[in-house]
Amino acid sequence: MENAKILVVDDDPFLLDVAVKILSKNGFEIEVANSGPDGLRQIFRVQPDLVLLDIMMPGMDGIEVLKRIREMTDIPVIMLSALNQTNIVAQALELGADDFVRKPFEKDELLARMRSLLRRAYFFTRIQVPQNYSDGHLSINLQEHRIYIKGRPIRLTVTEYGFLEYLYLHSGTVCTYQGILENIWGGAGKYVRGRHYVHVYVDKLRRKIEINPDEPKYLITEHGVGYRFDKQNL
Repeated sequence: MENAKILVVDDDPFLLDVAVKILSKNGFEIEVANSGPDGLRQIFRVQPDLVLLDIMMPGMDGIEVLKRIREMTDIPVIMLSALNQTNIVAQALELGADDFVRKPFEKDELLARMRSLLRRAYFFTRIQVPQNYSDGHLSINLQEHRIYIKGRPIRLTVTEYGFLEYLYLHSGTVCTYQGILENIWGGAGKYVRGRHYVHVYVDKLRRKIEINPDEPKYLITEHGVGYRFDKQNL
């Protein structure tokens, strides 16, 4: 995680300057882009470890840039925005954003979320590696950090994989909303609408792994408490 390369994409020169100062002082290598197209070019050129991406930019906005990024790579992406609109946040999460930070951001909060994402991206391995899972429909390979449906790999973002792995490693037990937020996003207290975050990701995962997302067999809702992963014998 040391010397991780961060790409900041924002049309606001003041924010770019602030981000460069904060991140440089904390040991990150920084690349900047002041537009969506420039950001996409920089991804090819510098191959960053994480992207900070502003939503509101002229021309190609952050949502469109995110779509293009997800067509190319599963690199962690944190969206930045001064907007306080739940539908825009939900849209970004649906499209594969890993996290969302509202501007103006607190330095410590931004750094904590970045480090949490980078840890998941780099350090999925554990001292004791649990058993892989396969039931004929869904397979989870913990060594490869890959998910397969009927033998074919499916693409998950870092956050999606980390979330599913967390639920699987606690199979048969209820994972509370607070526990999920603390383990996947680094803290329940940072998310005013924390349960909404969890619901969005569960819905995305169900559409990717369930035979029938409307009648889930793997990701089970425990109303008012959280979710659990149920193993299947198919």
